[in-house]
Amino acid sequence: MNTIFVNSTKSAARPGCRRRIGSRMGLLSGLACCATLFLLFSCAGGQSHSDGDKLISPFTYEDVKTPAGSGSPGTAFSFTLLEFDSSWPLKALVEEALYMGNDPIIYADKTAEAFATRLRDEAPEQGGETNRAGEASTGWEYLEEFSVKDRSPEYLSIVRERYYYTGGAHGNSEIQYFVFDIREGKYLVLEDLIQEEKKGELTALVNEALRAAYGLGPSTSLTKANFFNDDASLSGDFYLSGGKLIFQWDTYEITPYVMGSIEAKLSGKALRGLLTPRGGRLLR
Repeated sequence: MNTIFVNSTKSAARPGCRRRIGSRMGLLSGLACCATLFLLFSCAGGQSHSDGDKLISPFTYEDVKTPAGSGSPGTAFSFTLLEFDSSWPLKALVEEALYMGNDPIIYADKTAEAFATRLRDEAPEQGGETNRAGEASTGWEYLEEFSVKDRSPEYLSIVRERYYYTGGAHGNSEIQYFVFDIREGKYLVLEDLIQEEKKGELTALVNEALRAAYGLGPSTSLTKANFFNDDASLSGDFYLSGGKLIFQWDTYEITPYVMGSIEAKLSGKALRGLLTPRGGRLLR
C-alpha cells in the first residue's frame, strides 16, 4: 500500500512512501492542490474574522490499495479534504456531516478500505495487469473532492464530488451537497427551507425551471429533451448559492449519461409563499 499526505501549503510523504505519478488521477489531484481555496466569513453568533484568518483549507490525501491474492487491479485513491480551524464554532457540526464524525484522514481510510473491499468481493476473479515486480497494477481509480461551493454570512454550501473507474467504457460520478445555517449552527434539510405542505408547488416550479432551461414549452414533456420521464421528481440534493435554491440530480438519475448531472435553479422571489422563516432569511 502506498500512502501520500499532501498539505495545501507543503508536501510531506509519510516514511517509507513514494509519490505515484503519471496517471490521470495524479494530474487531477495535482490540479486540485493548485486550486487551493480559503474560506473567510462571519461565524455563528455574529463573530467576524479578519482577512488573515483561514477557517477552511483543503489538503490532499492519496492511497493505493491492491487486493491481496485477488488478481484484481489495484485502486488508486485520491481525496481532497477540508480542514477546519479549531477556533471555528461550527467545526464539529460540519465535520460530523462531512466525515460522519471521523477525523478527515480516518474518514478517507475507511472510505478507501470499504470501496476496495467491495470491489474484491464483487469481482474476485477479475484479472489485471501486473507491473515489473509482479504486483497487480493500479488500473482502477477513485477520486473524492470536498470544496466550498458558496458561502455568505448566513450560510455555507459544501459539495462532495466522487469519480470512480473500475473498468468498462467510462467511469461513474456522484455529487452530494451539504448546506449549513451559519447563524443558527444547523445542518439543513429541505424541510428547513420549504413548508412541508408546499412540496407539490415546489415540484411544479422545479419542472418549470427544467423546461425553461432546455427550451421546452410549459406543457411539453421533458422526454423531448431526453429526460427519462415526462416530469422530474423532486431531488433530495440541493444547495444555496447567490440567493437561489438549486436542486441537483446525478448522472443517470433522470437523464442519460451523456447529459451529465442536471440542475434546476429557483430564486427566492420565485419561492415566495413556499419558504419557511429560515428559508426566507437565507434566500432573501
